[in-house]
Amino acid sequence: MSFYTRVCIYLVLFLSIIAEGADAYPSNIRFERISIQDGLSQSSTNHIIQDKKGFLWFGTQDGLNRYDGYQFTVFRHDPMDSTSISDNFILNVRGGLFLFNSLIEDQSGNLWIATSNGLNRFDMETSVFHSYYHDPDDPHSISSNNPLHIYEDRQGMIWIKTISTDGVQLGIDRFDPKTEKFFRYRHDPDDSTSLVSDRTRLLCEDRDGNLWIGSNNGLCRYNRETDNFVCFVADSSDAGSVSSNDVLKILSDSGGRLWVGTMGGGLNLFHKDTQSFSAYRADPDDPNSLGGDSITNLYEDRSGNLWIGTADNGLSKFDPTTGKFTNYRHDPNDPNSIGDTAVLTMYEDQSGFLWIVVSHPGTLTGVDMLDPKTEKFTRFRYDPDNQFSLSSNFIISLYEDRSGVMWIGTGGAGVNKFSPSKEKFKRYEEDAGNPKGLGTYMIWSFFENDADVAWVGTAFGLYRFNRETEEFTGYFHDPQDSTTLGSNFIRDILQDQMGVLWVASNNNGLDRFNYLTGEIAHFRRIPGDSTSLSFNSISNLAKDSYDTLWVATNRGLSKYHSSTRTFTNYRHIPSDSTSLSSSSISVTYADRKGDLWVGSVSGLNKFNRETGHFKRYMSNPDDPTSLSHNNILCIYEDKAGNFWVGTWGGLNLLDRETGKFIPYTTRDGLPNDSIYNLSEDGHGNIWLMTNKGISCFDPAALTFRNYDVNDGLQSDEFNHGACYRNRRGEIYMGGVNGFNIFHPDSIKDDLNIPQISLTDFKVLNKSVRADPSSPHSILKKDITFSDQIVLDYKDRIFTFEFAALHFASPGKNQYAYMMEGFDLDWIYTDAKRRYATYTNLNGGDYVFRVKASNNDGVWDEEGIAVKVTVIPPFWKRGWFYFLEIISVLLLIAGLFLYQKKRYQEQMELRRKSDEIELAREVQLSMLPRKSISTDRIEVVGKMITATEVGGDYYDFIELPSHQINPNDSPGMNRLRYCIVAGDATGHGMAAGLFVGMVKMTSMYAIQAIRYQSKLNRLISDLNAAMMMSLTQRGMGMCLAISIIDLNKMVVELCSAGMPYPYHYRQVTKELIPLIMKGPPLGFFRKIDPQMTRAELDHDDVLIFLSDGFEERFNMEDDMWGEDRLERELLSICQKERSPDAIAERLISSCNNFAGGRPNNDDMTIVVARIR
Repeated sequence: MSFYTRVCIYLVLFLSIIAEGADAYPSNIRFERISIQDGLSQSSTNHIIQDKKGFLWFGTQDGLNRYDGYQFTVFRHDPMDSTSISDNFILNVRGGLFLFNSLIEDQSGNLWIATSNGLNRFDMETSVFHSYYHDPDDPHSISSNNPLHIYEDRQGMIWIKTISTDGVQLGIDRFDPKTEKFFRYRHDPDDSTSLVSDRTRLLCEDRDGNLWIGSNNGLCRYNRETDNFVCFVADSSDAGSVSSNDVLKILSDSGGRLWVGTMGGGLNLFHKDTQSFSAYRADPDDPNSLGGDSITNLYEDRSGNLWIGTADNGLSKFDPTTGKFTNYRHDPNDPNSIGDTAVLTMYEDQSGFLWIVVSHPGTLTGVDMLDPKTEKFTRFRYDPDNQFSLSSNFIISLYEDRSGVMWIGTGGAGVNKFSPSKEKFKRYEEDAGNPKGLGTYMIWSFFENDADVAWVGTAFGLYRFNRETEEFTGYFHDPQDSTTLGSNFIRDILQDQMGVLWVASNNNGLDRFNYLTGEIAHFRRIPGDSTSLSFNSISNLAKDSYDTLWVATNRGLSKYHSSTRTFTNYRHIPSDSTSLSSSSISVTYADRKGDLWVGSVSGLNKFNRETGHFKRYMSNPDDPTSLSHNNILCIYEDKAGNFWVGTWGGLNLLDRETGKFIPYTTRDGLPNDSIYNLSEDGHGNIWLMTNKGISCFDPAALTFRNYDVNDGLQSDEFNHGACYRNRRGEIYMGGVNGFNIFHPDSIKDDLNIPQISLTDFKVLNKSVRADPSSPHSILKKDITFSDQIVLDYKDRIFTFEFAALHFASPGKNQYAYMMEGFDLDWIYTDAKRRYATYTNLNGGDYVFRVKASNNDGVWDEEGIAVKVTVIPPFWKRGWFYFLEIISVLLLIAGLFLYQKKRYQEQMELRRKSDEIELAREVQLSMLPRKSISTDRIEVVGKMITATEVGGDYYDFIELPSHQINPNDSPGMNRLRYCIVAGDATGHGMAAGLFVGMVKMTSMYAIQAIRYQSKLNRLISDLNAAMMMSLTQRGMGMCLAISIIDLNKMVVELCSAGMPYPYHYRQVTKELIPLIMKGPPLGFFRKIDPQMTRAELDHDDVLIFLSDGFEERFNMEDDMWGEDRLERELLSICQKERSPDAIAERLISSCNNFAGGRPNNDDMTIVVARIR
């Protein structure tokens, strides 16, 4: 909603208020105090204004404060920031008997601030201060760094009154916002068109656009065309001149008249046709003349009356139609007169009341309020015993915001706030210091027997209340005087058909009080007398259609017989279900049918007059149509015949035909479930008192409207039974801090629509500051002025904070927000949660909307909106989606080609695997099929390959007979054995095939050689044959051949590059390496391998190993090595005799060392044991 639309709405509201007339505020209005504990930067509030957005600004002696009703934003000088305010001290110098403006908002929405060190212009869109300082070398700079007063004319020029550091006034400066230049105006004795004096006062622009400047030496009018002044000074010889040169106040009224207030010269009216003045002076002999000649303030109200404040004679009102003055002077003996002699400031609020800051010479004495209807003043002063009084009498600023809240700034005691909309209910509180005031705070009952007289029952006496004079007269119990009331604790009051009051006490029975004669008759419980009152503690009185008086006590119900002055008593009888459900009676009520209803602490009872029996209505947890609670507090039948029962557990509507109840509790909108009493207004609404304020229930709409202490109630807590409706429809309600009187029709909603504003914007929980100069800044304007925000996807968590700038009762303002494009509906919240947080929004355009209601539920349905654009990451943008589609298509094609290639590779792998498996089968078939085990020798071989086809090879055979020595005996023919171990370079299929070739060649050669052939010759021949047949270089083989001759018990060995074998001698328990040197086969054309020979004994062991054992690594890349191998092998041979066990133990030890790391080379072992 635009600012100008709001202005029109406010104007309509003002006119409606004027048309209706102002309703009087209560004399005991409550001020809310706002101090540094609430966030105010300093306690002296020198100036208060409200900007176009609705924020309140407080100028203090330690910073500029912006207030949104919940929290303060404080602007202070920062020496390291040239865009901060120039000084923390916001001026509001009191010049004699008037105040200067140190804080204004110009037509462009800039804030101008006068400080003790420079003039400031605050750009609210960027939150940047532009400071203006005096420069001696620049004639177009401001005259001084001590500006006192700021004024903007209708052309947008800023006028500044300044003073030098030593207190010399320096005339006036004009600032041109277009050129950013200051133009100085000074008094020049030689120039009659200059200012008449440098000691200027306030400025005023008349309806014709003329700017008038008052001074201590006359009045000046600025000529814009010639840029000089026409001056008017007092001239005793000229009756048409101004009456005094000491001009304090200037006012241009709605009729175009210019009024000039002077010190000692009275009031002047300027006649523009004759360019002359007529003076109004005080005349002691004329009561219709001006009240005093020293004018401190001029103010025009909305009715066109001119109000004149004087320095020592109070207040005057001038009626332009009659030309007469009405004077209001201070009378020490009249509390309804103006509170002091001097008037400093005046302001008419939206309700038509005139607020006046008054003073006594040398002392500020507080604020007065004038009721225009009664012409009575109400004085507001600081009271140390009243937390709701003004916080100080030192008043230095007065301001009314657009919602009608009055703000009063003090010197040293913070800000006072008065909200007329919170004074919906007229309130009467304890006034112990006033002999004609209410002497207590605890209220229990009411009765009104005359239009102007009401009776109030309290915990400390009975009071007669004169409605017209608002004076209380007390009646109290005197233990020494039996003609006084029986007790001060009055629970109920009732008047009989004779006009006599019956007064029920909480602890001393019943009194019949003839207030006209003062006669009092006492009724008490008399032990042993069954016709006396059932008990002295009474909670309620009721009169039925037969004018019978019923008395509810804590021990039964008593029926009074006026003819005999006796009572019939009814009590609870446990054995009689037709008796009362409880003897503790809280309330009695006679409906329009004549039935008597009795509420107790244990259920509701209906009395049958014919039988004397009671029908009970009880709460049943298993029956939702039963009473919501057994403790009955009140009963009421409304005009529509609805029967209401208030309990400790909510409100109940009884269908008297069916006996069923409909309950209403806090779940349905009640503020509290304790219904102390209720009454009906003229529109059928039910007003209920609770432990948490009062509620207006609309039975047709089934809605509750709740009110609390912030609406002017005496307290949120009320007392049982303290409710009464008089013949005029006014309702009395009493509680723990006094009582309220109101007519339901007078309870009006505050129709001021709240201005809603964003107060902060956070990204990742950090406030974002506007920086229009930075291309990377999220906010180019302050969030309050932003209508569009662009976010990067990295700004994944952001928060809007907001406030309804309606200050009557901010805690009761309500809010609703939604992010269009994300939220499906409005999200409603209260003043405690004035923010909305969003996380991980998808890229796109959104609109954030927020609206609010005031404390009376009046909504600004339009609210405000901010466009939010979230830039998605590149992978979520259109071009990237296009690339994704292309990529997917390419991926599909690639997958197809990949699958095709993979299929071909799998087929090739399968082919190779089949070949490798075949080669493996071939390799394994080359190894011995079984071990050798005879009565002379046992040979075992094992191989652990690193791949499917290993490069290691071993074999052992028994030599044929043609290799036997012919000289040996026939029994020795088959005792020679050959053991071969080899290791081809590389692994896999190639190595395996190469091993197969070497095996066939070597074994053929071994079987072919004669007895006398040497092993080294055999290996040399194998190398020569290999060199001739191998075409692939790099292929070779290590080979060791040994011949065991058991006839001679010797072994001969020859090795070509193989690790040397070991000989374990059983006799000595030694492990002896059989060292031989020689290069591998297939690398050199001619080799000469070494041979060795060892003698054997029974139980000796020969061990042949490949390098796979010695070069085995563990997880820490440690190699097993020769030393570990030999130690482990020696240990095993010493413990084991079986070649198979020796081989298995060594393999196991090697694997244990590796710790699960696979072997990266073939491991081959052949073990031969001589038996």
